[in-house]
Amino acid sequence: MSKLSKNLKKLRNKLGLTQEHLSAMIGIKRRTYSAYEEYRAEPNIKTIIALSVLFAVSIDDLLTKEL
Repeated sequence: MSKLSKNLKKLRNKLGLTQEHLSAMIGIKRRTYSAYEEYRAEPNIKTIIALSVLFAVSIDDLLTKEL
């Protein structure tokens, strides 16, 4: 599991959001977002930026640090 996938799940839970609600907020399908958390797919840069803004963390932190 990548740092990104771990961070996505941790930050989403911290905000109390479901995968469905979060994915709707950034304009992707729940199944797609689920694949990011399960490290079956990686988001494109547009989605990474949207997630970084939503979670109020830098892209660098989102991708490389354990949050």
